[in-house]
Amino acid sequence: QELVEAKYAFVLHTINPFTHDKDELYGELVAGRGETLVGNFPGRAMSFTMRRGGEPKLVSFLSKSVALHTQHCLIFRSDSNGEDLEGFAGAGLFESVCAEDDKGGHQRVHRMPVVTDRAYRQKLLKNIAETGWA
Repeated sequence: QELVEAKYAFVLHTINPFTHDKDELYGELVAGRGETLVGNFPGRAMSFTMRRGGEPKLVSFLSKSVALHTQHCLIFRSDSNGEDLEGFAGAGLFESVCAEDDKGGHQRVHRMPVVTDRAYRQKLLKNIAETGWA
């Protein structure tokens, strides 16, 4: 599978996991690849909620200063037939290996447009949230 450079990565919950509200989406966003978000990297993702037909509401600003970036390359999955990793039955966890190593770097979070530019942030978060409603 082809892997391309990502400016941001995100995770969406189409039902808010904290309130269980089915009409409110909850999302988290980080700079770079999603491994920064789902891995054990220090700091907090930018988090937000959005009600159907509404505007994004910022819950927390981004404080993860590490971002992982990769060169344009291929990513290999350990199991193409859809079986889970041993010890993670039913979790849907699979091993992924990039042809090129990630390049870790420290972000100047206070200079990122998603932090400094409210209009940019609102548009980005709304576009991301709308993919969850689609």
